[in-house]
Amino acid sequence: STTGGMENGVINLSLRLPSEKIESSICTFEAGGDMEARLQRSNIKLWNLTKARGNDVTLPFRLAKILKKERIDVLHTHNWGTVVDGIMAAKLARIKVIHGEHGNVRHRWWHVVAQRIAWGRATRVLAVSAALADRMTRLVGFPRERISVISNGVDTKHFAPSLEPTEANRKRLGLPTEVFTIGMVARLVPFKNHAGAFRALAKVVNRGVPVNLALAG
Repeated sequence: STTGGMENGVINLSLRLPSEKIESSICTFEAGGDMEARLQRSNIKLWNLTKARGNDVTLPFRLAKILKKERIDVLHTHNWGTVVDGIMAAKLARIKVIHGEHGNVRHRWWHVVAQRIAWGRATRVLAVSAALADRMTRLVGFPRERISVISNGVDTKHFAPSLEPTEANRKRLGLPTEVFTIGMVARLVPFKNHAGAFRALAKVVNRGVPVNLALAG
């Protein structure tokens, strides 16, 4: 239900899988939001399992019941928010489970222990980049050879170079036309490390290099 890159990627993947071979369904732990509205316009089945605050011990059992009823073959979990409950439910339902990490690896000691155990129970563990896979091994101690890297795809029909001149595009966005400009597209949350971009920008500017940073998020 949250609007973010991971949620958008899950929906895009579900919408683009060959429907003649694979039937996709999505289960969320929180109802509502723009992402859910996208699914309502598709043929993808959506379940909302409301998760109680804190540790909801009933959630894996409720999810396993749905997995059995719907005769799901493979469950795909994503990030910390679904890894423990999802993998427990898959084991209860006796089905395969693929777990994917998208960037924010938890590194407190109890998170490390939980992730190491849960990832070890998954049929396959994925990361969206080699750098993330390396960080998973470094922070959690999970064997690097057991992590498969599948990079996020890009819809090149939707995201394509503009045919307009660069100067016209910059004027339309209110950007200077002659100064070297760096763009950063990310949610405005600490994990995306905008502070690091600001520090790098300051170092470059202090050396007398004219440069602009444009943020979208």
